[in-house]
Amino acid sequence: MLRYAVVGIGINCNHTSFPPEIDAIATSLRREMRDPTQHVLRERLAAAILVALDEEIRLMIRGWRGTNNKPDRKTSEYSTWIEGKRVHVDEDGGYTGETVGVDRDGFLLVAGDDGRMHTVRSGGVRAE
Repeated sequence: MLRYAVVGIGINCNHTSFPPEIDAIATSLRREMRDPTQHVLRERLAAAILVALDEEIRLMIRGWRGTNNKPDRKTSEYSTWIEGKRVHVDEDGGYTGETVGVDRDGFLLVAGDDGRMHTVRSGGVRAE
C-alpha cells in the first residue's frame, strides 16, 4: 500500500502577460477570470486545493478499502479538457488525437489519430 507521495503542481495565478514565445499557449487564473483586474488570493487558493486534495485522498482510500458509498463523479463536469478536445501530446515521441475522458486512475485518455487509445501519464498536452 502506498504510504507516502510527493505531489507538485504549478499554477500561474496573477500573470497578465507572458514572454512572446509562450504568450499564445500560456495562461493564468487571472487571465481566465471574468474580471481580470481582480487579483487571485494565493493563500485562499492554496487552502482550497489542500482541502480538495484531502477529500480526494480520503475517497481513494475508502475505494481501496471497499467502504466508499459515494457515487463516482463524472469528471467531465469539472473540465472541458476531459472530452472532445483535439490535442497534441508530447509523450512517446508525440501524437495527436481527441480526448475521450479519464481512466479509473484519473489519467487522461486520448483516442489517437494512429487508431490507438493512449493513456497520458506524463508529458505536455496542448490544444491542436
